[in-house]
Amino acid sequence: MVLKFLKALRHKRALSRDFLLIMIIAIISFIIILMVVDQFFNRLNPTAREEICRSSVLARINAVIKYRETRISPHVIPIICDTQHRVLRGSKEDVLRQISDMTARCWWMFLNGEYANVFDDSSIKSEIKCFNCYSFYIQEDINITYNELYFYMSTQYYIDNKDGTGVTYMDYIQSHGGPGAFHFRPELILEGSRRKQLDKLYFVTFVSPDITWFADYSREFAFLLNPWISSRVGDQFSQQLKMNRILIDVYDYKNLGSESNNLLKQCGKIIERE
Repeated sequence: MVLKFLKALRHKRALSRDFLLIMIIAIISFIIILMVVDQFFNRLNPTAREEICRSSVLARINAVIKYRETRISPHVIPIICDTQHRVLRGSKEDVLRQISDMTARCWWMFLNGEYANVFDDSSIKSEIKCFNCYSFYIQEDINITYNELYFYMSTQYYIDNKDGTGVTYMDYIQSHGGPGAFHFRPELILEGSRRKQLDKLYFVTFVSPDITWFADYSREFAFLLNPWISSRVGDQFSQQLKMNRILIDVYDYKNLGSESNNLLKQCGKIIERE
């Protein structure tokens, strides 16, 4: 009886080791495939590159190994995304639509914000939490203000059901998938020009929240030190800080040390001016 039990135990352990080995081989094989794909990435059309980006993010999220009763999420699958550069042309409405399309597409590539942080699973302190989906400039003599873009995204459908209903760009980001936020500084103006090269490059960036315990305690401590913030407002603000968001910001080549420049440099490669 004891011998049968020991044999069964050894068999179970062997199966666990074999399963773990198969999973590791599968993950390594997938990484090799993604590395090969990465070599040809820049030759693909923009839509194919966006789809590969989304697939790599999904694979990274799903790369969970279960060994005995332990779930391991090693985040070994690399995110294969690149920052696509766009030159926007057309009427003001055309440019508003192109910018709105980029925000929605960036949200889609990162799984509609359904996962708190696809970049890093550190429980102590997280540093990698953003990606520049697109850079762009406007090759027209028009400027886009915060109010114009916000109104367009709040009233125009990204998903049009063709029956008078649909999902606006803003609703798509805020509630289609995980709860999300759209951030565009009210004082920022997206400047365009046909005749001269501007000193500014604009970005559409996906930003994940810092969900580590260090960030949670820092936020709670900050609220406790501020007597002017009610518990209800504090809770709402805390929830917003835990959301994924789409950010539109500017990289200013004449002010290299600015706060927005430093953030955008953390989120991806910045193209050099010609």
